[in-house]
Amino acid sequence: MMFLPEKFFIDEKIQLTNKISTSMLKLVKELQHENYFSVMTLSDLEQFLDLSTRNLQLFFKKNFNITPTQFLREQKLKHAKNLIIESNGNLTISQIALEIGFFNFSQFTKYYKEYHGVLPSETKKLAK
Repeated sequence: MMFLPEKFFIDEKIQLTNKISTSMLKLVKELQHENYFSVMTLSDLEQFLDLSTRNLQLFFKKNFNITPTQFLREQKLKHAKNLIIESNGNLTISQIALEIGFFNFSQFTKYYKEYHGVLPSETKKLAK
């Protein structure tokens, strides 16, 4: 009988943790559709969700089956495509890469092609 209150506390803490995790998951899913994360760094994401690096990794692995870095990269690449299309091809690929936080243009092009299946310049041609 002496262990019952302790067990109750642990169960209560697990339930609270699950509620927080569910709320964070909802928030992340809602904001990812608004390009909210497209300008964030990993440390920004840690601060925004108020999670340590390890807990952030566990959260994204459990809920999205990717790392936080992959998540942010995907958000940036989605936003880049939107910028190319919305600008009707008037922005340069370099301007777009810089705007979303890529300073290595060849790396940006590589990731863009891996994610979207086409080069950014091909998306730009279609946008015109």
